[in-house]
Amino acid sequence: MPTLRFFVAAFALFLASTSAQSLLLRPASTTPLEQLTGETFQIDSNGLYYYNFTASRTMSKYGLLGCDLGIPVVYSDKILLLYGDTLSTFTNANGQFVLTGDSGNDNISFIPNVDLSQCHYIPDVDAQLAQGNPNPQVSYGACPVLQTYENPNHAPADHIFQSTTISGLTSPEGTGADETPSGAFDYNGYLYMFYIVQAQIPPNPPHFALESILAKSDQPSASFAVTSPPTFHKLFQVSVHGAIADPSNPPPEAGSGGKFMFDAVEAVDNSTLAANGLLPGLPAALQSAPQVVFVFGSSWYYNHSNLYLAAFDIRDTESGVASWYYYAGRNGSNQWTSDEAAASPMLTSNPVVGNHSVLWNATLRRFVLMDGNIVASASATPWGPWSNPLLVFDPNGPWAQKLIHRTAASPIVREAPSVPVYAPNGTISNLNSSEIGVPYSPGQIDRPTANADGSTTIYFTMSTWNPYETYLMSSTFSIGPQNGPVVSGASFDASAVAAGSIASLFGPSLASGVVTAPTSSLPTSLGGRMVQVVDSVGKSAFADLYFVSTGQINFVMPAGAAPGSATVNVLNGSAIVYSAPAQIASVAPGVFTASSDGSGVASAFLVTIDSTGKQTTKPAFSCPSGPSSCIANPLDLSNAPGGAFIELYGTGIRANIGLAAVGAAIGGYPATVVYAGPQSQYEGMDQVNIQVPSQLQGAGDVTVTLLVDGLPTNAITVSFK
Repeated sequence: MPTLRFFVAAFALFLASTSAQSLLLRPASTTPLEQLTGETFQIDSNGLYYYNFTASRTMSKYGLLGCDLGIPVVYSDKILLLYGDTLSTFTNANGQFVLTGDSGNDNISFIPNVDLSQCHYIPDVDAQLAQGNPNPQVSYGACPVLQTYENPNHAPADHIFQSTTISGLTSPEGTGADETPSGAFDYNGYLYMFYIVQAQIPPNPPHFALESILAKSDQPSASFAVTSPPTFHKLFQVSVHGAIADPSNPPPEAGSGGKFMFDAVEAVDNSTLAANGLLPGLPAALQSAPQVVFVFGSSWYYNHSNLYLAAFDIRDTESGVASWYYYAGRNGSNQWTSDEAAASPMLTSNPVVGNHSVLWNATLRRFVLMDGNIVASASATPWGPWSNPLLVFDPNGPWAQKLIHRTAASPIVREAPSVPVYAPNGTISNLNSSEIGVPYSPGQIDRPTANADGSTTIYFTMSTWNPYETYLMSSTFSIGPQNGPVVSGASFDASAVAAGSIASLFGPSLASGVVTAPTSSLPTSLGGRMVQVVDSVGKSAFADLYFVSTGQINFVMPAGAAPGSATVNVLNGSAIVYSAPAQIASVAPGVFTASSDGSGVASAFLVTIDSTGKQTTKPAFSCPSGPSSCIANPLDLSNAPGGAFIELYGTGIRANIGLAAVGAAIGGYPATVVYAGPQSQYEGMDQVNIQVPSQLQGAGDVTVTLLVDGLPTNAITVSFK
């Protein structure tokens, strides 16, 4: 093993001004593209109320007046949409739409798997209304047309669509009101669907989910056809909770079952898990699984729930929850349990999860959670930490005012006036048209667009309460600079900073100029500024400072800072000139990069050992014109019979529980970590030495992933010739 060392120039790059990296939502990018369900589309914009038929006209074609959810499953030719409680009609002899009186039906529909970026009907209509045109002339163009699976045996006074049917249910299980699908995936050519089959509906909200199951399609998914709809049978119970004795005072979620009622699902293949350093954080039994199915659950408490995680080998899909592992938090490393009641909540910021979706996004290299009304968070691992939620669709914003009934003056109703819907007694129904509408249930479609600028456009379904319909939506996200939070000084991840690690703070007017401290002895005052850390127990300490400037301060988080939420104050004398939040942890690993922005080429060195034991050291990077010009140096493994080792430099690593909890992969090949601890020359600096697999000779540019106590570092690159 090579001796510990450090090359001064590598760390000098860190002292240059950099940017904090976080999940960002591109301003004004959230856009409704098309209304998928219903007979008519309505919009109230620029003082003009306009309505037109939808492309799908689901009421006249299928008896589908309105519904919610739209949980997507992507196939090569279509995007299946599992819908919830469906308002249904039939057409009488007079050509009138008449309510069937049954709102407990669910339905399954689909759209063609086309380029969703080419659909922009709603923004085109809105643009013409904004120009004062009261009758926009807009084509649906490339927008997909929704089709619904039909019941070939429907009665004349019944809806045409096929209600979702599950055989094998026993009383009191059912598919009635608030008993809906919550997640689905396809495996071996069959559709598997998570479904809530018991609900408790008090006179006043909230409602409660009491039992969920996993069901399997009776037919291969390739055989689904409009007039040959899928049906399902129950496989096993997933989660159960007793009835809530006092709905006005529900019990806590902790220590009970019922945490996996609403189940967003993401199956990730082994190579993706390996390439992103996630395998060591999984239970040993799952580390060789061809695919790991992650189930992101919210509980019986519906939209007041936290988020929980379970995982299983996809080959055990039909084996029941006995084959599941529940994430039980961290105690030095990830803890997994077979007891659902011991599953640990993953969110800390007032979670209201309810209906939600989680997908791995290859462009962002993160899992993206969308939930609530409507927010997004991201994490490099399925077990978190999750970033603070970003508001994606403002329930009181411009689009909500245009499309959803938000005030008594809004003309938006359940169905446009030109298409009356009759109650069975022959009167026109108002369909709760005065109720305030809300957006909910974002269902991400696993067909994002990777944009040339490194951002990604995510498409999702969104439900609204009034009108009771679903929309096709898009939002564009990136990982980029963000002022405010305290971040790791290596990865610029804002989710947590380790005590004793190097941290960065970004903000306006932090100091009057640029001052760099001598690295041999760091001061607590630099350029007239001090950094005070007030931790979660109220203890205050001043941080040692590396660097101050007008927009950035690099400092060492005090080693004695307690874990949890903290406040970091920048002081000019006794006056606080700036404050920022921080989340302090014992371990929060990050690796320095040559460009000093937490991404790209590693600030690393290759040490090779020849047959005589002689060590040769080569830098893994070169920056001919400064940090913005850094490239990977092709590293030579041809003369290393004694081994080759990559030396990485980072921070937030030293408090790991031991090498057994530190995993690495280079170019997708598992790699042995021989050291992960302090680098003695610089305060807060850590070093990791990784043995390079011999298979990497000639591999070119590859990704290095590192997992410390179950937590990933930022992904970095090196090159081998």
